[in-house]
Amino acid sequence: HYLYFTVDDIDEAIKRVVELGGEVEPMRPATEEWGAFVECRDNQGLAFGLHVPPKPKN
Repeated sequence: HYLYFTVDDIDEAIKRVVELGGEVEPMRPATEEWGAFVECRDNQGLAFGLHVPPKPKN
């Protein structure tokens, strides 16, 4: 199981994870229904995820 953190810009968040010594799994394609997700590990090997929610439908 992963604890997911909501971020505004997933590319910038991924860049920051790597800068801090973490690892990032390949990102799954974003969907209109669920948004974008990526799984990561911090520099001590602890798993977590990043999530950008989908844009609201008008």
